[in-house]
Amino acid sequence: MDRQCHTSSNFPVPHKKICVDIKGIQTDIIISSYEDHILVMATQIGAMGTMLNARKEEGMAIHPTFSVSVIFGKRDEPMLVACIRQLIEQISSSGSPKTLLLSLGLKDHSLDTLKTIVSSVIENRLWLGLNMVSVFRWNRTKPDQLERNQAEPFPNGLVTV
Repeated sequence: MDRQCHTSSNFPVPHKKICVDIKGIQTDIIISSYEDHILVMATQIGAMGTMLNARKEEGMAIHPTFSVSVIFGKRDEPMLVACIRQLIEQISSSGSPKTLLLSLGLKDHSLDTLKTIVSSVIENRLWLGLNMVSVFRWNRTKPDQLERNQAEPFPNGLVTV
C-alpha cells in the first residue's frame, strides 16, 4: 500500500482525499462528512460504482443492530456488504449517529482490496471531526479572554486538554 496523495479541506464540506496503490491499481478514496451522513467513495475506475447505505437501528437491544442495503449496483457480492458493515460499526462505536453511504467502483473486489479500503477510511476518519479538534479553556491570567489549545483525541473519541 503506497500513499501517493493526501488532501483535506473543511469547505464547503469537511472531506479528505486519499490515493492508495492496491495491488498495482491506483485507488482514490474520498471521505466527506455531512451533518447527518458520511459519504465514502472508493474508486479504481474513475467513477462511482455500487452504492450501499448503512445505519444503526435505534432500539432497546443490548447489542447494536445495523441496517445495510444496496441502493444500486452489484447485489450479489456479500463482501461489499461486509465492508460497509465494518465501517458503520466503527462509526457507531465511536459515538457518531451518522448514516453511511458507500460507493465502491472497483476493478478488484478481493478481500485484500476491501480490507485496505476499510483500514484507510478508519485511519482517516472524519465522522467525529477529531482530526482538527480545538478545545477552549479559561485563561486564568486574563479572565476576559479565552485561550485556544489543541487537544489530543483518544481512540475511543474522548478528548483531553
